[in-house]
This record gives sequence, structure tokens and C-alpha cells, in this order.
Amino acid sequence: MNNYFLPKVLLIEDDQDDVEFFKYALAQASPKTKLHVEQSCLDGINHLIENINVRPDAIFLDLRMYLLDGDECIKLIKKNDDLKDIPIVAVSTSITPDLLEKLYNLGITYFITKPTTLEKLQQALKKVATTPNLFNLSTRESFHMQDFD
Repeated sequence: MNNYFLPKVLLIEDDQDDVEFFKYALAQASPKTKLHVEQSCLDGINHLIENINVRPDAIFLDLRMYLLDGDECIKLIKKNDDLKDIPIVAVSTSITPDLLEKLYNLGITYFITKPTTLEKLQQALKKVATTPNLFNLSTRESFHMQDFD
């Protein structure tokens, strides 16, 4: 029997192909998770504020977006008292150690390197979705796709 610990997820991603890839992988990894997608940081924050009583269990945030980058988005989310406790999983194709440290200092919970295959993304999402109390742990863990080879 599978237990799912992410009933609701907000994905903030501006690339429609990546959105479809994520939707499919999440449906396979955690079929009971309800996903809401916004294509910009400001749309995501507005959605969160307008639906304050229906907070997601996690925000998956693309770091490289048009108009407002992920690190600026994290700052805006963390400044808002109603939103600051929502776990943020930053997602990007690549990361430097300095940027990763900066993101953790800004308040992300985890970092996932964008995978090149659906199977690797499913494995990372399944780990996030099925680990009890994952977001209550303060491990500064990064899920790099090579971890799933």
C-alpha cells in the first residue's frame, strides 16, 4: 500500500513542455496529488494569497523564469507571513554550489536538478511524495538526478 504525503502541490514553471513533463511524472509517482500550475512567480503568489485557506503542501519552483527569477520569487514568498512556511522545492537544469547555498539561506527546503528522462523525474518526485515528514526535516538535501542512476 502506498501512502502519499503531498496531497496538494503548486508548480511555478514558465515552460509548457516542462509543465507537461512534470504533470505526467507526478501523476505516475504520486497519483493522488492534486497539482495546480502557474506560469509566473507573481501569478503563483497571487494564487496562494487568493486561496490562503487551501495552501499547497509544497511549491515546486523553476529557478530560471522570464521576468522574475526563482531566487527573487523565493524572497517574495518568504516575506509573506501567510506563505513563508510553505516548503519550496527549487528546480533547475544546473546549479553551482554558491547558488545552492544562497537558495538554502533564502529558505528553500530542497533542490532537484531537472532530469533528462521521465523515469528519473518520477523517482525524485516519488521520493519527495512518499517520505513521511520530509519537509519537517532540515537536511539541505539536494536530489541530483545522478542519485537515481
